[in-house]
Amino acid sequence: MGTRKKKELSINERWEQGKAHDPRSEALYKSIAEIDYEMADDSFGFKSGGDGDNGETLMYLLDIHFERKDKTIIVVKEEGTDDELLAASAAIEKIK
Repeated sequence: MGTRKKKELSINERWEQGKAHDPRSEALYKSIAEIDYEMADDSFGFKSGGDGDNGETLMYLLDIHFERKDKTIIVVKEEGTDDELLAASAAIEKIK
């Protein structure tokens, strides 16, 4: 039997399901929001915690980004050459 490809959830589906954010997304969002506030006079006016807040949308976008990156690393690990596996291992270390 073939493996079923997992459907990528849209931002709205993630919100409707109350899907938790990847910790990397939360950390990056908080850093970007602080820098924006301090260095760009709150240019983006990031907000999070409410329905439709731009910070929540950004974190869901980052969740998708990290899921895609993680999926790429897994595929290389399972199907890649030794050199690709070494590169994937190095990429994993950078993410941690």
